[in-house]
Amino acid sequence: MNLRVQIFLITFALGILPLLTLVGVNLSGHIKRHEKVGQQQTEARQQLELININSEISHYRQTLAVIIRLPEVRRIVNTETPTPPSKELTDLLNSWLSANNAIEELIVTDHKNRTKLSLIRTDDIFSPRHSEEIEQAFHNQFNGEKEFFLSTTASTGNKKISASLRVDAELFLPGHLNAFWITPGGDYLRQPYMIKLTTTPGTNAFEDFPQLQPALSLRRSVLWESASNYTVAWMPILLNGLRPALWIGSPIDQTSALKWKRSLIQNIVMIIMIMSAIIFFIANTIAKKIDSIKEQILLGLDQVLNKDKNFRFRWTGPREITTMAEDLSRLAQRYIKTSRARHEAEVALRENQENFRNLTNSAQDAIVLMDHHGNISYWNQTAEEMFGYRRNEAIGKPIHSLISPQLIKGESREAINIRTEGEGPIRETIELITRKRNGTSLPVELSLSEARIKDKWHSIWIIRDISERKWAEEKIMLHHKQLQQADKMVSLGLLVSGVAHEINNPNSIALLNIPMLAKSWQSVQPILDRFYKENGDFLVAGLDYSEMK
Repeated sequence: MNLRVQIFLITFALGILPLLTLVGVNLSGHIKRHEKVGQQQTEARQQLELININSEISHYRQTLAVIIRLPEVRRIVNTETPTPPSKELTDLLNSWLSANNAIEELIVTDHKNRTKLSLIRTDDIFSPRHSEEIEQAFHNQFNGEKEFFLSTTASTGNKKISASLRVDAELFLPGHLNAFWITPGGDYLRQPYMIKLTTTPGTNAFEDFPQLQPALSLRRSVLWESASNYTVAWMPILLNGLRPALWIGSPIDQTSALKWKRSLIQNIVMIIMIMSAIIFFIANTIAKKIDSIKEQILLGLDQVLNKDKNFRFRWTGPREITTMAEDLSRLAQRYIKTSRARHEAEVALRENQENFRNLTNSAQDAIVLMDHHGNISYWNQTAEEMFGYRRNEAIGKPIHSLISPQLIKGESREAINIRTEGEGPIRETIELITRKRNGTSLPVELSLSEARIKDKWHSIWIIRDISERKWAEEKIMLHHKQLQQADKMVSLGLLVSGVAHEINNPNSIALLNIPMLAKSWQSVQPILDRFYKENGDFLVAGLDYSEMK
């Protein structure tokens, strides 16, 4: 995931989280308020509809009451033989009833419930039925789904006359076709097509609306929920009595709530899109800025680290970025100074190392450095030539096992034990017998000293080959013995020559030997002087050299 996407996602999450939190906290309350408004609007509309319907039913009853009081109607009802209405009565009733399309038939019955007058709508005109076509009507109840009867009764003497209007329910209630129509018996006459109840068809309505049955006697509109959580506004229809003959239930109008929800969703989507565009622009700008900073950092590092050139970072933007550019520029300057100083120190160190190496390699003595573990850490060229081991073969090896140093004098002839750290300084020169790579013995003179390198104790061995000196000393000793033997022979000759030659012979011998001794002394004296200067006074034939000289 690249930097732009990460910045976009983080910024988008930080920006959208408060919006979603605000919507989540307030959404439930707003929805409930809009639902409440929808319920109140539906209930108010139902109340208004109920007033209009009751007014129209009252108007129908008033019309029926007027019709019953018409003399010709009373005459027709009181006549035992069915008598057709006159044209004047028919025209009058048409003028009263034909304007309302919901009325389909006018029926007037006598006290024995016999139909005496029946006017039926045909092509928007009411015309009387013939006596043989008149049928008995069922008053005060619905005739299936489409029709119901509105009746009124009047008395003529001690006889009652009833008049009824057969009304088309769908035309009478055109605004409630998409509503629940429920009879007092709990039968469904209509159900809204958009609402699917959980119950199976044919189920009693009181199972879907258990709160409705106890309120069948109410004469006002109410709001109740069904078993399927549908909130319905119920309106009672009073036809021919005090109890409702029909309950009409209209689902709550959620138009306002749905419109608000759609508006809210559109606004949220629009806000999210605008925020996404703004956040994308910001993320892209930040990413470009970071890419620019990264390129300058890489360029600066290349200039500083690889080319050893000073580099100044220049960034625009917030104070933190400009401050970071200044800090990096100062850091680059300090690094350049430090790098140059380190380079100079390295050059000086290499020169010192080269000088030390040349110095030690030009020395005629072997110079060996032993660390605090007893291993060789430096081995010069003279040591290579003296012992036959290459430098890479000697470094890291224990010095005692490599050259096996042993004391020349002493009975034990044990390997020398060099004191380790903490035992005090080493300041001594000793003669040893060491071993070359080919196994031959080599007499050496060893000068020991100590040093601390990186706070670690080291021992410095300066080894000098004294094999030639030993050979010269042996030769001198042999010559000395020869001189002693010659002196003995001269003394013996003097004794043999007799007393006569006591004086002349010693003189002759002295004259004979003095030149030889002078020559011998001239040959030996440089060697003895050099040895005396290097090692101090020593014995020659039982005398100190300084005294003999």
